[in-house]
Amino acid sequence: MKLTRTIKDIPTLRTLLEGAEAEARDAGRAEPGAEHLLLAALALPEGSAPRVLAHLDPTVDLARVRAAIAAQHAAALEAVGIEVPGPLAADAPGEADLPVPPTYRADASAREAFRAVTELVRAKPRVPLCGAHVVAAVAGLEHGTTPRALRILGIDREALAAAARAELARLAAAGRDRRSA
Repeated sequence: MKLTRTIKDIPTLRTLLEGAEAEARDAGRAEPGAEHLLLAALALPEGSAPRVLAHLDPTVDLARVRAAIAAQHAAALEAVGIEVPGPLAADAPGEADLPVPPTYRADASAREAFRAVTELVRAKPRVPLCGAHVVAAVAGLEHGTTPRALRILGIDREALAAAARAELARLAAAGRDRRSA
């Protein structure tokens, strides 16, 4: 049963990780961070991550999260004395032009978030890997770009985690209902 479950999660996992890599490259980063996992989760076709955010604030969408993350990256550069003349351009020279590594690499925040995703998936074995798992995982991060971006958006991390857990419970109940029908 576990192997079947793992095999069913592979397409979502691939889409999530490839999406995070693309988000990182677009932002000029060599490796994705937790913020890139969040952006990739918000773009997953199953839609659970946007539903979680909409539960807290219907105006928060992928574009607003992306803008808050870009603002945090710019603020970090400015904090060390690097002036950012305007929005961080996706086509700016730098690490975005590096080739994609053959194996998946991620920064410490993404690895921490993904460990949490793995624990959440194991805790809710009836819910396939989805964006709500990622949202719940990044809501647990205390440091880094993602929690600062969430603050900019006015989103409380505890409320976000609770909304993600509620979405996972809803998905588990919907799965039970489909099996019993």
